[in-house]
Amino acid sequence: MKRVLLSIIILCMCMLNAFCQNQKAPDFEYMTLDLKEHSLYKTKSHLTLVYLYNPQCYECIATIDILRKDEAFSEAVKSKKLTVLAVDLSEDMESIIYKMYPPQGWTLCFDIYGKILSENLFGQDHIPSMYLLDKRKNFILKSPSHNDLLDKIKDLIKK
Repeated sequence: MKRVLLSIIILCMCMLNAFCQNQKAPDFEYMTLDLKEHSLYKTKSHLTLVYLYNPQCYECIATIDILRKDEAFSEAVKSKKLTVLAVDLSEDMESIIYKMYPPQGWTLCFDIYGKILSENLFGQDHIPSMYLLDKRKNFILKSPSHNDLLDKIKDLIKK
């Protein structure tokens, strides 16, 4: 019985990620540490990872460490095949500057108008939340596990 239930859950998760493909991510405006304004849709990249986090969240920082230590992930960022937008949802500009040192190549930013939280733009129910997008800003993965995200990025970078 447990195996059947687990199989159904895994199948539903796969179907959800398949459904997400070709679904456009919502646009939002963000500000980087140099106080420049940008928008998701104007961010040019082969792949974009929108990483929603709070710098005071232990799991958020642990996830960053997992990603930064992965060689293929770091190489994708370094070669500019992957853009990482680390969006601080704490609504505290000082937390961005003082609480986290970004991995090299990551863009630390915050949601200028607070739309991600106030309008629940990504449908996130927890942090950290990760969303992998293609160059047209369509979802490839929505809230994947670390392993699923890293496997998918490795697969896409090979192509």
